Amino acid sequence: MPISDYLRELRRQVGSALVLMPAATAIIHDAAGRVLMVYSIDQYWSTPGGALDPGETAAEGVVREIQEELGITVEPERVLAVHRTEVFYPNGDHVDYTSIAFRCRIVAGELHSPDGEVVEWEWVEPAEAVSRGVTIPEPALHADYDGPVTF
Repeated sequence: MPISDYLRELRRQVGSALVLMPAATAIIHDAAGRVLMVYSIDQYWSTPGGALDPGETAAEGVVREIQEELGITVEPERVLAVHRTEVFYPNGDHVDYTSIAFRCRIVAGELHSPDGEVVEWEWVEPAEAVSRGVTIPEPALHADYDGPVTF
């Protein structure tokens, strides 16, 4: 679902003006340690995830978002980062996301795009993820990262 009922109502009231939005994102690795990136209908690359719904924890939100966007079930293993991403959508909407990034492992399913929001996905090296705009510090994107949460 590209936009929740909550955000749709908020946009009805504020138009395209800046909205601060809590979010959650998944850092998912393949066996080679590459990071899963998705390209959305909004025409940008990111790690999969999205805005939290009212009353939802970040861990619940990341599981829901990944299921909606990629048709897989993930299990959050640990928080890697808290980061900010500013997005100007093609329709003019302006959002400043504060996102909690979780290392997640796939527990069920095969990658596909049930809601049509993701147009393609690709496994990339952590440095490539950063070059595509991921705002999480590169060390935290490595599969073996065991340091403190990055900010």
